[in-house]
Amino acid sequence: EPNQGILDHERKRKLEVKCMELAEQLEDQGYSEDVIQEKVAAYRSQLLGKEMSKKAFTDVDEFGRPIIKETHQIAEAQKEKNSRLKEAFGISDKFVEGSSFDRRALEQANNEASKKYALIGS
Repeated sequence: EPNQGILDHERKRKLEVKCMELAEQLEDQGYSEDVIQEKVAAYRSQLLGKEMSKKAFTDVDEFGRPIIKETHQIAEAQKEKNSRLKEAFGISDKFVEGSSFDRRALEQANNEASKKYALIGS
């Protein structure tokens, strides 16, 4: 399971790095401290607006796929991939892995299904 706290911290860190880069750039251009603070605050709020997608700061390769480096990012991507696959194959959220091999559960499901059809036939 991905640790959401670690993923959120990484996103916030990337946001602050971008803000610091802007502040340094403005400082090199000779802006006053007050103007720098205003522009950085506006930039931060703009980035926070973009960050709602939670994918705003992920690095992407030339094909637009996210570049994943950390274990929690990998776990989050795997979880998303598995949920898309379950949806594509029509697997219920209530499905328990390995239940297809449980004889008692299969017999019980067959009995319940036959009861439904028995009621319809009468």
